[in-house]
Amino acid sequence: MVENLNETNITTNITSNDIPASYVIFLVNMVICVLMGIGTVLGNLIVIVTVTRKKSSGIFRYVNEVVRNLAITDALFGLVGVPLTMVYWYWGKLQVSNPAGVLNIK
Repeated sequence: MVENLNETNITTNITSNDIPASYVIFLVNMVICVLMGIGTVLGNLIVIVTVTRKKSSGIFRYVNEVVRNLAITDALFGLVGVPLTMVYWYWGKLQVSNPAGVLNIK
């Protein structure tokens, strides 16, 4: 009998004890990313509220404007950039070469 070399019959049984190390590292990275995103947003919200409530006068008025603008952009990165980074890592874990094809975007 001639076997078809293009087909392979490989079956693997993964039990709860056989979790790959790369999967554990991936999950740890996701947890760290979530915590960093939450910390970034909360910390920058504190800065935004503090700078906004404080009455500025003199040259510090311009410094406070810069600090508030930096805090706003950093908070937006925590809200948008961190989740998009997590999606990028997840697609990399799935080895998706065409993310637009997954979402059916033409």
